[in-house]
Amino acid sequence: MERQASFEIDLATHMNAQRLHQHVQLRSKRALRGYLILSAVYSVLFVGVAMLSGSRQGDPWWIVGALFAGPVVGAIVCGLMQLVHGWMLPRRITRVHAQHHALRDPMRIAWDDSQFTLEGESGSTRLAWGRFVQWAEARGMILLYQTDNLFNLIPEATLSAEQRGEIVAALEGAGVKRVGPRA
Repeated sequence: MERQASFEIDLATHMNAQRLHQHVQLRSKRALRGYLILSAVYSVLFVGVAMLSGSRQGDPWWIVGALFAGPVVGAIVCGLMQLVHGWMLPRRITRVHAQHHALRDPMRIAWDDSQFTLEGESGSTRLAWGRFVQWAEARGMILLYQTDNLFNLIPEATLSAEQRGEIVAALEGAGVKRVGPRA
């Protein structure tokens, strides 16, 4: 079987890759840590206001209510931030896709049991499977992460079921962690 494929990244593919990437990021430990820190800050702020206001001196439920308000407000703020980000994503990706000429060039991937190669008109990269820090698969593509925010994408439409299976087996064999939704 041939261990290579060629493809071009159109705007729809780029948009789907970024949406999958956003999904992966939202379910990361870093996002949870950010929410917990934001909730703690709001809780401390609300308890401080409750204690300084003095309007409810001697009422412990006022402090308990202020403690629980922090996570609620933190969730609302995080949710609003994600809504705004999701609303802005199509515009941002359309602009980036138009600006990034190398992204629109024809690309070729090749692989064997030990490494992955990506070649385009602007350059190439060759990485051992174990150099990827994580990978995700959904929305018709595979994302191979070199760092938490830098990834190579492979549209699954360019792969046969056997080729896809070989890539997944190579990633799993190298111990690369799978993240994101299950395909």
